[in-house]
Amino acid sequence: MRKYLVILLSLMLIFTLTACTNADKDPGDVEIEDQNDNDDIDLDKNEKKEEVTLYFANETYMETGDESLKKVIPLKRVIEYTDIPLEEAVVRAIMDDDDIDYDENSEPGVKDLDTAFPDSVKLNNVTVKDKTAMVNFKGEGLAGGSLQEILMIDQVVKTLLALDTVDKVQFLIDGQEAETLMGHIEISEPFTE
Repeated sequence: MRKYLVILLSLMLIFTLTACTNADKDPGDVEIEDQNDNDDIDLDKNEKKEEVTLYFANETYMETGDESLKKVIPLKRVIEYTDIPLEEAVVRAIMDDDDIDYDENSEPGVKDLDTAFPDSVKLNNVTVKDKTAMVNFKGEGLAGGSLQEILMIDQVVKTLLALDTVDKVQFLIDGQEAETLMGHIEISEPFTE
């Protein structure tokens, strides 16, 4: 009897662990299943890919402050996104510093690229109306020095203006217009360059 109880409890534990492993998955993730009798791959039908130009902060400029160097450097990338507009996808891409591959021999004065965005800065959303991108950040976590603020604004503005759908960039904090992003640079009017 005890043997059957141990086997039953073991099976229940296995089923419970198997069910819990699928609970961690993000519903927006693409899942590819290996099916022996079907060679077709079922991809998320909403997934889009787009080649874009993203701007990242020049780490050499950040370290030295040498005004003869470019502050932000363009980098061509193919981004994949679902369920959000392209404009929001590119802003989220420049906020993420996990995978910036850059050949340091590509441009003089550039040894590496980084994002100026600290982890504390969170994006609510990006919407576009009449070719004006409204970049809406959460107010909580918006803190930093003037150089960081300049580089963050440059990254966002140059990246969005590189898209055909955007002529102006307006920054919002918690859905409201604000005077500054982090206390240093005026953002009450839309940026056009």
